[in-house]
Amino acid sequence: MAIIRGDNAPDKMEYSLDGASFVDLGQGVVGVAQNNTVVGFVQPAWAIDADGKSLPTRYTVVDGRLSQQVDHRGAAYPVVADPTISLGWYVYVRYSRAEVQNFNYWLNVAGGVFMVGLMCGSGLGPITALACAAALTAYLGSIIETIQDAKNANQCVELRFTYNGILVGWRRYNC
Repeated sequence: MAIIRGDNAPDKMEYSLDGASFVDLGQGVVGVAQNNTVVGFVQPAWAIDADGKSLPTRYTVVDGRLSQQVDHRGAAYPVVADPTISLGWYVYVRYSRAEVQNFNYWLNVAGGVFMVGLMCGSGLGPITALACAAALTAYLGSIIETIQDAKNANQCVELRFTYNGILVGWRRYNC
């Protein structure tokens, strides 16, 4: 966490990972170990001043180090800027109550078909791809049922993926 205490404070903070480096993928920043395994994901940059005002901020990656630049001119101090880095075995995609309430059944089906095609069509033999598609189609029904149950209970939904994109779990939860 960086705390910027005044106008003369630096506007750039740098972070590094032991045994890994940051990589900017254009759509987000990830941490990558030396064996090219993704080990973490960096949430979007944010910074807030003492009055609760969001400030312009962004990430850059140079030589594997993450830099966060905060435009804190004219801000109420102190300013807090805290990169949220999720490290672990999974990537979690969470849908808020409002997102769950606005889920369109057919949008889920289309997304599921895309997911099945993406996950089962990459380098698998035809028999393995067919088995993969059958399993994921069954999973899709369970996912849609979970979303519908969460919608009825005014809850949130979480999908859990491995870092190479394999869906390994889903649940509804109180949020």
